[in-house]
Amino acid sequence: MKITFDIINRNFSDSDIFVLLHNIILKKKIMGDKITIWKEKLQSISSNINSEFGSMSSEDLNWNPGIEKWSISQIIEHIIKTNTSYFPIFDQLREGTFKTTFFGKIPFMTSLFGILILNSVKPDRKRKLKTLNIWEPSTSFISADIVVHFKKHQQQLIQKVESLKELLDKNIVIHSPANKYIVYTLDTSIEILVLHEERHLNQAREIRRMKFS
Repeated sequence: MKITFDIINRNFSDSDIFVLLHNIILKKKIMGDKITIWKEKLQSISSNINSEFGSMSSEDLNWNPGIEKWSISQIIEHIIKTNTSYFPIFDQLREGTFKTTFFGKIPFMTSLFGILILNSVKPDRKRKLKTLNIWEPSTSFISADIVVHFKKHQQQLIQKVESLKELLDKNIVIHSPANKYIVYTLDTSIEILVLHEERHLNQAREIRRMKFS
């Protein structure tokens, strides 16, 4: 016996329903796997920051390798500022109050910006980038407890990511905290943050080698 029902004037057979449910379950599993990977990467970065820079003095952490170059403290602060700028958007998504901009409704724009930004934050650091003003670190002396602060911040970031679990498979589009015209999917935004952290961890390591070489 063939079972059918009508949704928006379209008839679905029992096999159609099975495929639909299978795809939904598969997509949720993929997103669940992504969250696990993101969490592991963020925890690894946090551990590396603590083990590699936690014993350094304030003076060493604030050592600047040259003009228009950041110190290790500034790099860590920049990561925290960047991540934190996304928190209001994440909170609005959970509360159901976030409004997608016009550009976020154009799939081509969403894909284009997502690809461009993901490529720009690759950890290999082959391409130098200038950060936007809202993510600029302090120019004054930064206390050595920035490393401890980063560890706490990472825990908060992981909690934010985990709280978005039910939204990640809905293809939600958000905008950059720095510019509402720059749009990409929610899962892309988290991937950007993780790659961005890995990129700057490599940068901090380079500065540490320069300092103690």
